[in-house]
Amino acid sequence: MKKMGLVFLSLCLTAFIASAQGLNNSQMLRRLGLTDDQISQIAAIQQQALPEIQAAQADMRQAKKQLAQLLVDPKADPKEVDRLVHAATDAEARVRVAQIRREMAIRQLIGDRKWQKLVLYLRVRRALVRAERESALAGNRQSDNRQAAAAGPDTAGPDQSPEKTQALLQEMLDVLGEDSTSPTR
Repeated sequence: MKKMGLVFLSLCLTAFIASAQGLNNSQMLRRLGLTDDQISQIAAIQQQALPEIQAAQADMRQAKKQLAQLLVDPKADPKEVDRLVHAATDAEARVRVAQIRREMAIRQLIGDRKWQKLVLYLRVRRALVRAERESALAGNRQSDNRQAAAAGPDTAGPDQSPEKTQALLQEMLDVLGEDSTSPTR
């Protein structure tokens, strides 16, 4: 139960992990009020955490693969199944702990206000990317369907082009812009 709480807490604290590539966009980070030195330090923090995260992810994938293979065996040893479940869970916890340490270091570096802006930006970015992906998948399904093809492109759903996504993110950055009285400047 303790592990489940740790996993849940880590998910809450690392809401923007799925969008970590946004941390590599120095223009966006500057717009959020980060200095070039902070941006360099963020890159260093990420680079330091990467080997530990990748090793734990590899262990997790391996344990899950072995578990999947074992579960198709009708004579599988329940103790081996338990061992592999625990191995996968332990590896996942190691990934989360390394991610949390990374995010805590970044938060300490940039301060709470900028951290909140960064998390908000990346959540919106992730939602827009997800919407684009879903729209593209829906468009692909429709193109496979002859009736949808006859209906025309207007049935493909809302325009979720990369340009529209970028415009929405830019608008959000403008709204999030630091004011001159901000204590984190």
